Amino acid sequence: MKSFTQITVLSLFLLGLAGCESQQPATHVGETLDRAGTATGQAVGNAAASTGRALDRAGNYIDEKVNPN
Repeated sequence: MKSFTQITVLSLFLLGLAGCESQQPATHVGETLDRAGTATGQAVGNAAASTGRALDRAGNYIDEKVNPN
């Protein structure tokens, strides 16, 4: 009887360990999507800033050609 109890306790312990994950799959996917969204936002922001600088340079160039002082 003692061995049956030990096996039962050990089995329950191992089942408990198997059921524990460090991170649930949905949580992992959510965090990955958050990182992807942040990276995309930063890339779009950088592209917009770069485009703005290029337009500013183009505007200055045109202004210099139209109004040479």
